[in-house]
Amino acid sequence: MLLSVFTRHSTSCRFSRDRACRRCNCPKWVGGQVNGYYFRQSAKTRQWAEAEEVRVKLEEALIRRRSLYVRVEHPTPEREAEIIASRTPKADESFHREMAGIALSFRNYSLEKPPSVSEMIDFANALQ
Repeated sequence: MLLSVFTRHSTSCRFSRDRACRRCNCPKWVGGQVNGYYFRQSAKTRQWAEAEEVRVKLEEALIRRRSLYVRVEHPTPEREAEIIASRTPKADESFHREMAGIALSFRNYSLEKPPSVSEMIDFANALQ
């Protein structure tokens, strides 16, 4: 993805042969290739610096649109007990259930970041 600013000159502009001309007062546009397609949009300004700002905002928006966000839920207490058991095999089953219950309790509080499974495994190892 590469966007650039260019000028769409009026027919009477003396710089009409130079699309990269910054000196004239003709409308500025933003264009380029996006995902294999040609993209063109008016910058709605006649100032080159303002058109560059529009180009940067468009590129940032296009990058955000291409980003993939995946949300993974925490496991059920039963599944978390199994996971903790696989990482702390020396502890007994009641310890694993208690750790899963503690994790669920922590996640029910309004913490800035609820504890992950790996953090609960580290906590279980520390308590052993």
